[in-house]
Amino acid sequence: RDMVSFTDEESAKFVDTVFTHNHPSGSTFSAADLNLAVNKGIQEMRACHADGAYVLTRDYKIHDAVPVTYLEFAQDYARARQDYIATVTTPIWESSAQDAYAANRCNKMVEDFRKNWLKEHSKEYGWTYKEEHK
Repeated sequence: RDMVSFTDEESAKFVDTVFTHNHPSGSTFSAADLNLAVNKGIQEMRACHADGAYVLTRDYKIHDAVPVTYLEFAQDYARARQDYIATVTTPIWESSAQDAYAANRCNKMVEDFRKNWLKEHSKEYGWTYKEEHK
């Protein structure tokens, strides 16, 4: 329900394709999404939600020179998210009433951080990130 797995035979067909999938919660790409895109040579990844889609497009052909940081994309993204949670939202959560309002606020802050990180850093890794709205 929350995750999809592919066989090696299936994922071998992903090279230079557009991979579209659902993100019904409206969240942007996960580190697992980035890892799949990087390791399977996907040309464009799309995550659709009720208000539009998030789009991640590879900026070069798979046989061109790969940016040095290409393989570090998912790892750096996951690390940045964890650092943000540890230094920003965890202290807010710990000093709050720890109710639904605080949880929603912290979750939104993390989601906004993830979107902004992708907007600001994806080019460094050989990708373009954008949001499409209906």
